[in-house]
Amino acid sequence: MPKITWLLVDGAGLAGVGGRGPLGANLPVCILQVITSNIKRIADFLNSFDMSCRSKLSQLNEKLTMLERRIEYLEARVTKGETLN
Repeated sequence: MPKITWLLVDGAGLAGVGGRGPLGANLPVCILQVITSNIKRIADFLNSFDMSCRSKLSQLNEKLTMLERRIEYLEARVTKGETLN
């Protein structure tokens, strides 16, 4: 059976020997690894979500700019009395 190595975390969240975790409990290394892994997965998801949102907002901005230019063009033609046909 593999030996479980215990890593104690002090109140500041730093690795140490004999410290106590933020919740007042000593946590084994395997639990800390799971927590660290999950935090990394959340950070990766948030970074991916951020990039996806920025990309979609950029595409919407381009479409909006194109529509604004089209409206300005049509307004100028109407002001000059030109037909839109």
